[in-house]
Amino acid sequence: MLGKLIKYDFKALKKTLLPLCFGAVALSVFVTILMKLFYLYQDYSQNLSRVLDDIFGTVLTLLLIFGFLGLVAAAIVSWFLILKRYYQNLFKDDGYLTFTLPVKTSGILLSKLISSTIWSLITSLFAIVSIAIFVVFGTSRQFINMDAIDTFSRIWETYWSTPLLTLKDYIIIPIIFTLLVLSSVVQNILLLFLAITLGNQVSRKHKILGSVGMYFVVNTVASIIVSTAMILLTYAGLEQIDNDSIFSITPGMDIVYIYLSVAIVISTALSVAYFFVNKYILKNHLNLE
Repeated sequence: MLGKLIKYDFKALKKTLLPLCFGAVALSVFVTILMKLFYLYQDYSQNLSRVLDDIFGTVLTLLLIFGFLGLVAAAIVSWFLILKRYYQNLFKDDGYLTFTLPVKTSGILLSKLISSTIWSLITSLFAIVSIAIFVVFGTSRQFINMDAIDTFSRIWETYWSTPLLTLKDYIIIPIIFTLLVLSSVVQNILLLFLAITLGNQVSRKHKILGSVGMYFVVNTVASIIVSTAMILLTYAGLEQIDNDSIFSITPGMDIVYIYLSVAIVISTALSVAYFFVNKYILKNHLNLE
């Protein structure tokens, strides 16, 4: 049943987020075309009358501004749609049906988490593609910005040719960064879910404001805990290096791995805490509208 619920939540988010993703790419292409037109306008503006010069310049500038604002809005809206799905499915009328399903509360919360995490990663990938399109094609008078491609190439070559890294480093680095990204995404989603749940409990009329307030409260407390834990655990890891290298690889990279590993452990611990606190509230103190 859990698998069916995850599939249902995934498809429900797909209906709104997939068009948004393709819309972001299309908007990026549109902004890129506008930039090309802006370059042409600059090249030929001296041949235009003063009135046409002002009109074309103003129109293109406004379109570029709105295009960039649209790309920023697309990123914000994607998160809004994910949270809206969580709120409506659990605390509005849909909640009566959701909590009558033959699935435990932990299963319902896990389904929301998995589907939201997958779509967060998908929307992030589309955002990267949108930015790449603009950087490669829209930031140069030429059709392709070869300077940008050369910069990326040099970074890539530097990464693979640096003498500080060994073969083990090239295996560990992608793994540890993947775990860091996943743990961070999961933590942020569960924090937002918990804030909505708490906001639904503490505020009867202004639940959105209550959720925003609870987000800042929980996030502030978590930030204090994280900062303290990072200092203590990193210091403990550095003490261990003096005795015996934890990773037994490139000495200069030990501090980097320790710091990232501590960040992953803390992020995972917070995610577990958010999950079970949320589960307890949903199971024992659910407040449906």
